[in-house]
Amino acid sequence: MMLLFIYGSTYLLYEAGYRFNLTHSMPIGVYQLRNPILPLQQGDLVVFCPPLWVSPTRFHFYAKGGCPGGGEPLLKKVAAIAGDDIGLDERGVSVNHVLLANSACLAKANLPCAKNKQILTDGSYWVYGEGNAGEDAKYSFDSRYFGAVKDDVILAVATIVPQ
Repeated sequence: MMLLFIYGSTYLLYEAGYRFNLTHSMPIGVYQLRNPILPLQQGDLVVFCPPLWVSPTRFHFYAKGGCPGGGEPLLKKVAAIAGDDIGLDERGVSVNHVLLANSACLAKANLPCAKNKQILTDGSYWVYGEGNAGEDAKYSFDSRYFGAVKDDVILAVATIVPQ
């Protein structure tokens, strides 16, 4: 009976737009989702589908789900918006010449990491998993590995529910 109550409660919360984040790439907790208002702002938390080539088949740590590439939607923070200057080198990602904490690509992870410089265009966002605590951000699967994301893949804006 208790299990039925838990499943039922979880389903109702899901249908009401609430999601649980249990990964360490963003703060662990309950998030409320709402329709995105575009353009997004720096600091917004977003749920999105990564580019089509990002799939659980190619990246075995990436969970299966309903995105076009076959994976789960991701939750990340918008670190940069249109017009922002993105730099990516061995130290990590910089936005307008300010280095993001723990943003260097993981050398041993065998992930694609294009070290380059770019100015984001309209409708493009650089997303970053700021981590649950301390150095967790360095393990986030985010734009440093698959590039900027576009307006059309943004599914929702999220707000963490205070505990």
